Amino acid sequence: HEGRYAGISQALDGAFRGIAQALPKVRDGKATTKPGGRGRVFYGNRPIEGKLAFVFPGEGSQYPHMLADLALCFDQVQRWLDFWRGLYGLPAGQARTDIVFPSSEVDTDRRAELEARLHGMDVGSEAVFIGGMAMHELLTSLGVEPDVMLGHSSGESAALAASGANSATSPQALSDCISKHYAVYDALLQSGKIPVGALLAVGALPAETVAGYLAQQGRGIQVAMDNCSNQVVLYGSVDDIARVQEGLTALGAICMPLPFDRGYHTPAFTDVSAAFKTYYEGIGLERPKVPLYSCASVDLFPDDPEQVRELAAGQWSQTVRFRETIRKMHDDDVRVFVEVGPSGNLTAFV
Repeated sequence: HEGRYAGISQALDGAFRGIAQALPKVRDGKATTKPGGRGRVFYGNRPIEGKLAFVFPGEGSQYPHMLADLALCFDQVQRWLDFWRGLYGLPAGQARTDIVFPSSEVDTDRRAELEARLHGMDVGSEAVFIGGMAMHELLTSLGVEPDVMLGHSSGESAALAASGANSATSPQALSDCISKHYAVYDALLQSGKIPVGALLAVGALPAETVAGYLAQQGRGIQVAMDNCSNQVVLYGSVDDIARVQEGLTALGAICMPLPFDRGYHTPAFTDVSAAFKTYYEGIGLERPKVPLYSCASVDLFPDDPEQVRELAAGQWSQTVRFRETIRKMHDDDVRVFVEVGPSGNLTAFV
């Protein structure tokens, strides 16, 4: 474990150094009137005007040993990892956390297998849910309260729970919800209703250039995620994505295949949306208590519970319009965006 704890210690030292540099400038009035700093520490001597948003990342943000540094320091994070470990009553060595935190005795091949498992739809969605909920509880325990929230892709599950739309609050009720969510996924998988292909992140080209290129190809490529002005995620068959990657790279794009293969946020996921609509009705999903934006509608969730369930289910087969939603939130006076979960992907997009 020496390497793991050395990395954790280094991360904490970096955070503490940033805070140590910021505090004297804030105290002596030398901080700028606008937020300053670099890395993960930002500071200023006046409150930032405008609303504060919590944004919850989806799949792709999970990684081996995620949140380990925070779990060592904060009970709130450790409790959520313990909760996840206890799900399904799995024996030692087979719990979900054994995938995220493999034993030091695991060999290289087994580590590769576990990392691939971490990107499966069931474990991956649970990982980002647990990560989002742990970070949400930690932030609110420190007095950081959001005015609004937003979930990106499968991160919307954590956003729905954190915003109060999911009425499950006790560990048992939440465990039941997660188990039912897994059962929905497993039933879809067994019936062959989860289409697979390839997902490709495309950056360094204007979205209009990418769209123009795709229009010329005449292939069944879908824009699954419109993340920012510098990145879209495409979905299609393995062969079509390979050809598109070659063509876009020749135009100057930076292309990166994603480590999962489901047809998220495309019409191919229509059956998944229908199944999740039934699931949301079963758990009694209701109006969020904290205003919650949707990347499917580029607006706030409606007040009517039935419309909430329809929108939450529909987003699984619609493009993630994150770029447009962030602009809409900015138009609505949101000025501070805090990423609530593992990694920092959404921070870069914002």
